[in-house]
Amino acid sequence: VIQRRRRQPFIRMTTYTDVKNAIQSQHELMKKMASTLSEEEFQQLLNNSNGYVQAKMEESKRKKEETKKEQKDKLDNIKQKKNEEASKRKSINNEINEKAAQIRKESNAKLAKIKAEEKQKLEEYQTKQKTAFVDVHTNIKLQAEDEFRKIVEEESKIEKSKQEVVDVYKQKLESEDLQRRQEVLAATLQLKADLSHETELKLSGLRAKQRIREHEAKKEFLLQRDRELKRIESENRFLSERLKYDSLLNFFSGEEGSKRLTNIAGLVVTSFAAFFGFKAAYPVLQRGLHSYLFKPTLVSRAVRQTWWSRLFKKPFSSTSSVKVILVPHLQERMDGIIHATKNISQRGGIFNNLLLYGQPGTGKTLFSSKLAELSGMDFAVMSGPSFDQFEPDEAITEIKNLFSWANRSPRGLLLFVDEADSFLEDRSTLHPARISVLNEWLNQTGTESRKFMCIYETNRPEILDPAVQSRITQAIEFPLPSQREIFEMLAQYTEIYLIKDSVGLKERGFFTYLRRRLSPSFEQIDANVLSGLLEKISVDLAHEKFVGRDVTNFVIALAQAAYATPDLKLTPDLVDAVLKQQIEKKHADVSYLASRRERIKDYNLRMQTR
Repeated sequence: VIQRRRRQPFIRMTTYTDVKNAIQSQHELMKKMASTLSEEEFQQLLNNSNGYVQAKMEESKRKKEETKKEQKDKLDNIKQKKNEEASKRKSINNEINEKAAQIRKESNAKLAKIKAEEKQKLEEYQTKQKTAFVDVHTNIKLQAEDEFRKIVEEESKIEKSKQEVVDVYKQKLESEDLQRRQEVLAATLQLKADLSHETELKLSGLRAKQRIREHEAKKEFLLQRDRELKRIESENRFLSERLKYDSLLNFFSGEEGSKRLTNIAGLVVTSFAAFFGFKAAYPVLQRGLHSYLFKPTLVSRAVRQTWWSRLFKKPFSSTSSVKVILVPHLQERMDGIIHATKNISQRGGIFNNLLLYGQPGTGKTLFSSKLAELSGMDFAVMSGPSFDQFEPDEAITEIKNLFSWANRSPRGLLLFVDEADSFLEDRSTLHPARISVLNEWLNQTGTESRKFMCIYETNRPEILDPAVQSRITQAIEFPLPSQREIFEMLAQYTEIYLIKDSVGLKERGFFTYLRRRLSPSFEQIDANVLSGLLEKISVDLAHEKFVGRDVTNFVIALAQAAYATPDLKLTPDLVDAVLKQQIEKKHADVSYLASRRERIKDYNLRMQTR
């Protein structure tokens, strides 16, 4: 029906009435034609109409057959195309499988080669270790054999001397025993010949008495031997002590002996005098040597960049692998300061003093350490609250010792003063007892220096004394890091504390690192899940206003959480839990700092009222 409708432009739907009317009109037309036409004409018209209908039917039949044939041809073409596509797909799959098999074969060959090389290296190392162990064991065994041979020889000598004594007593006992046996044998033979059964009974009694006498004789012999050995040992001991006493008397007898005695007495008296003299002068020498050779009491950490320290170890090993990540405009300014300070240190120029201020954990201490490392200067860290342990006079002395020690640095000293506002605040609000300490610090830093450079760190730069601020060349604010800087920090600390965490074993020694690496139970943290989460985490941390120290604590918390799992693997749920904990900790820290500021503000108001 659909094909018929497609071929015909319009098909009118007919009803039963239409068909009935058409048939009636056709009958009427036939009747009219039959009445008007002759019988022959009517018969011819009827034949023509039957032929036309038959022709039309044959034509429609032929068209149907052609349509079926076309549809069949189309279906055959579609099947042929499908077969061709299936064969092409099959050939492509075969090529892909062949290439995958070839790649898999090559990778397996490479992996087998790497494993063989590692196994060969391990076998060579084990062979060397076994060879070294065998050599050491052989030397120890030879030494032990020599010592054992000497001991055996000494014991053989002692046993030989003991055996000689025993042989003498044994010979004496055997001669007496032989004589007794001969007497008993003679008496026995005579009694057997002369006596009867009663005599035999008496003989048995004699035998019993003989056995008793033999036992008593042996017992007496053994007791005598032991007493003789003890006597010989006591005599030898007495003779050795006598020889020592005689040698001592001979050492101090005569003219030479009196000289020796005089020399020994003088040596004893001199030793006592030197001991008590050193005991009296020790505190003075200790203070002098300590102030010259060792770091002052105010310095909590000191790093000397000597040639041997650079040759055998890294002075800044804790920060040398860490990159200081700052905002772009601050990074450019810091690079200029590092370059200028390096040139000043190499050319012996005049150093400038810096003021670094900003929120805690924004990288001020790390930048100062990097500045000292890259410029080749010695580095020292002191804290402002460390002055609280000293009285004002003692604090003044310690400041003098500090700058005297700083002026002896051959490469120049970078002195980092942490929390400088705690003792360098404005003298109008400073305790009167601490003003002398402030004056001494200003006196030591009043002129330009070619020996040391001061970097002051504070969170409240506005409360510093004006005289201190006048000695500062540049004041630099460390702002909060943006999302880009936090992302770089996350990538850096993830690489250090998670991916390359086994590097920390090298600091404990090469053999410890090698033993842990070769151990079958050694595993590293699986932190692959972080590769797709760092961007999202950096956005969350930037929104919570995290700083560099907070980012470091977050990565360390991730490492601790991974070590707490049996397979040392980080999962998305575990990362989300640690992130949530760190954000809650940040909120608590912020609320604590806010309450602390309120307490300080109230305290300052009360002090001003008083």
